[in-house]
Amino acid sequence: GRVCSHPTTLCLLKSCINQKSLIHGRLMNDHIIRNGQIFDVSIATSLIDMYAKCGSTDEAQRMFDALSIKNVVTWNVLISGCILGGQNARALLLFERMKKQKEVIYPVKVTYLYILKACGGLIAVQKGNLIYHDIISSGFDVDLMVGNSVIDFYAKCGLLQEARKVFTRLLIRDVVSWNSLI
Repeated sequence: GRVCSHPTTLCLLKSCINQKSLIHGRLMNDHIIRNGQIFDVSIATSLIDMYAKCGSTDEAQRMFDALSIKNVVTWNVLISGCILGGQNARALLLFERMKKQKEVIYPVKVTYLYILKACGGLIAVQKGNLIYHDIISSGFDVDLMVGNSVIDFYAKCGLLQEARKVFTRLLIRDVVSWNSLI
């Protein structure tokens, strides 16, 4: 076979995700490996995303572990894939592993959105509180989406007073803020 261009490869992987076609995704993976595209971090990240969103988090994890270079997007893709697959504890372990890497990878806003969802799903109050402190020290606590996620986390854990405190600290509230509190 012919080598696909970088954009074509990414589009084909996205198509596999949209169709939830693990079989075609595996065929793409073989093609990517044969043509040496596996060393491109964006293509490797898309493969991880494809495996996770097609229901094979174990294959996503193996692909992830095989990468020599990982960036925050790669970490987020695997973490979100675990959450999507109902593997919240695995997502939390990945988050901890991410923070301990030799190369410094700082969580971004979306990382916190994912990990708060995992904490809420597990009713992991202590862990969620620690993450909320990280959020505050990172300056993301003023962000509406992050604030809404914190409110949702506390509400899912039954900590309505904590949820209300976060709600009242928000400079801007939207329908999601109100619904999360209600």
